[in-house]
Amino acid sequence: MALQAQSANLGPSPEQEFQKKVAEVGRRFSRSLPEQLVEMGALFTRIQEGREAADALAGIRGMAHKIRGIAPTLGFGDLGTAAARLEDTIFAFSTPDTDYGDMAQKFVRHYQALADEMSRAAS
Repeated sequence: MALQAQSANLGPSPEQEFQKKVAEVGRRFSRSLPEQLVEMGALFTRIQEGREAADALAGIRGMAHKIRGIAPTLGFGDLGTAAARLEDTIFAFSTPDTDYGDMAQKFVRHYQALADEMSRAAS
């Protein structure tokens, strides 16, 4: 009995503390998604308008890469998967035998899927 009472007074375990911190980081990440979505949308518009499209594409790839890495760790597996698909599609633009018409369609589809997942994760 004394051991149970003593351990109850020790507070949360290190694992519980870690999970609590991960959950807080996840909430901050989720709250940052609307702003990231606006930024990504602005980059997408630049691509559509042909204004510094290569730089804009690199910016979207960088954002997708970061989301791909962190989202699954924070419990946003579908978001990480969508980001991975977009990043991989953008990477494929740099391969020599790329069918650009097909890749452009894939890019738009995967971009929209990531944007949809970001919106879901933010709500």
